[in-house]
Amino acid sequence: MIFTFLYHGVNKSRFSNKLSLLEKHLFRIKQNYSIVWPGEKIKKGKINVCLTFDDAGYDFFYFIFPLLKKYQIKVVLSLPAGLIEEKVTAYPRERLRSVALFHQKKPTKVSPFCTWEEIRRMLNSSLIYPASHGFRHLDLNESQNLEEEVIKSKELIEEKLETPINCFVYPFGRFNHKVHRMVKKHYSYVMRIGSAFNLSWQNHNGLIYRIDCDKLTSAKEPFSFLRYFSYGLSFLKNSVRGR
Repeated sequence: MIFTFLYHGVNKSRFSNKLSLLEKHLFRIKQNYSIVWPGEKIKKGKINVCLTFDDAGYDFFYFIFPLLKKYQIKVVLSLPAGLIEEKVTAYPRERLRSVALFHQKKPTKVSPFCTWEEIRRMLNSSLIYPASHGFRHLDLNESQNLEEEVIKSKELIEEKLETPINCFVYPFGRFNHKVHRMVKKHYSYVMRIGSAFNLSWQNHNGLIYRIDCDKLTSAKEPFSFLRYFSYGLSFLKNSVRGR
């Protein structure tokens, strides 16, 4: 069984966690569970955990990556390829503020994302598994250029990081059957928000379900018995719907 958890960062938006709580949460996972990446062999009869962080906001590099190095925790980092710049010269305080504004859908003068230079530095740690999060972080149901979102994003990340990209994370968790058919042609692993556990890296429909772990209230919140029951119901519902 695989629990795939979804996080964004540490900032002042709904899409965040307090740094102290996130550290306790990640340390608890490291101590008690097997942490895996897409495609890795899972331990049968046990809970395996895949940690995913969306958007590659600068707060990930500034706050979260140091925690990953401290505890040697590996994560999937989804990249909105077309929005990432090679370098950003603004001060950290300005960049961190821009992340919160981005999640609040407010205009920003400074890029809220990690730079390619910073992502390459993190990749060298062997703790980061890069994934595509589309080209411009759009709802793919409404995109007028699916090839750019699905294919060009993959090509750009591979060019910038010089590593194969075989995982796609749906922006906002949204897609339709047409979108999913295209994505599955170009990626081995596909993730969405689904509030469910996973029996494998493919399940019954080529999807990996993720559990939203932003706004945690305790370090062990996602691991309660009632949550397990809820994840099972969601898995059955998602499987029947083919989504």
